Amino acid sequence: MAYVELTAPEQFKFVTPGDSIEGVLLGASRIRVGGKPTVQYMVGKHNGNRFTFLATADLVQKITREHIGHPIYVEFTGYRDDVEKQGNKMRTFKVMVDQDAAVDPLHITDDDIPF
Repeated sequence: MAYVELTAPEQFKFVTPGDSIEGVLLGASRIRVGGKPTVQYMVGKHNGNRFTFLATADLVQKITREHIGHPIYVEFTGYRDDVEKQGNKMRTFKVMVDQDAAVDPLHITDDDIPF
């Protein structure tokens, strides 16, 4: 028997407008960060790497559980000057989903798994 070490996904952060991530949306889960509830998304890349990123107000409105299994592209586009909370401007994102490339959970093969 040969064991292979499994590692947790790397946390991706959108820091600068133009930062983006692309892959298959593997899941969304509720977590607590700093004592506050939030959503964390997980994306699988074609090379087998997995990444997570935290939801924002804009992302929660755009990405839903129905997008799980679809290829997704998320790009940080900037800030909204007219929406602010506790001194922080709302971040905006471009989100694109390939609706035709969904993985049918009842007919998954090894070729469908992105890692």
